[in-house]
Amino acid sequence: MPVSSQSSTRWPKLMKPLIDRLVPGHSQAIQEESALTANPAHIDLQALAFRAEALNDRASALVSDGRRALADFEFELAARRFDEAAALQHVRRHVLDIQYSASSLGDQRTVHVVNASCIYDMYRQLISSQHEQIRFVAGSRIGAFITMERPIELKLDSASLGHASANPEFTRKLLIECEKFGSVFAAFFHAHPGNGPENTRPSSIDLATQEGYERGGYRAIGGIFSRDGYLRFFTHAMPFQVKIIGKGIENEGSCLYRLTEA
Repeated sequence: MPVSSQSSTRWPKLMKPLIDRLVPGHSQAIQEESALTANPAHIDLQALAFRAEALNDRASALVSDGRRALADFEFELAARRFDEAAALQHVRRHVLDIQYSASSLGDQRTVHVVNASCIYDMYRQLISSQHEQIRFVAGSRIGAFITMERPIELKLDSASLGHASANPEFTRKLLIECEKFGSVFAAFFHAHPGNGPENTRPSSIDLATQEGYERGGYRAIGGIFSRDGYLRFFTHAMPFQVKIIGKGIENEGSCLYRLTEA
């Protein structure tokens, strides 16, 4: 939900020096909110994503310090650490709201371009096992166009017939690597058990994952295969288009496609 331009005035004045000391430079993220309605495209969504991650890491460290202080019966120190952690998490939620508002207001509809052979390769890989797998796709952004170029198998913490959980550290390093070489996170794909177009609909977990990417400023879209060759692209709230280059894939309407050679 977009944040109000008046929300920053609700911050207690005494909290600002505390948070400035813990995470220098965070105030810039708060101040950027006032620019959303004027020119949201100027907000650096990737910088905000890294800032939110830094806030979360620092808050987690403070919680650990607080627990150690409790174990040593240093109750006043523990209380201070927990209060500091709560303040940082409050800022982090605010930063995430700014990201979500900026991505909703500031970006035009993107066109995701992919070759049919790339889709077939991912389909065959993803249905090769009964356990669910996930493919991260890196690409390039050229204006309003995002290309899907390099599928990468995600390292998983767990996998079953209808569920897969990606390893957060592996995924984080992958996103950093994309940024380092000027690539973008273009899409992620997985397959659902069962046949037919109804088995390509995103689950609540799929939608929550996609919402997290959108709130992080990523323009990636999701893709879900059925076992018999249907494919549905989806997002949480981000508008998008898909352009498939090549043969062997037919559009069934409403972001639903069928692999005719599956």
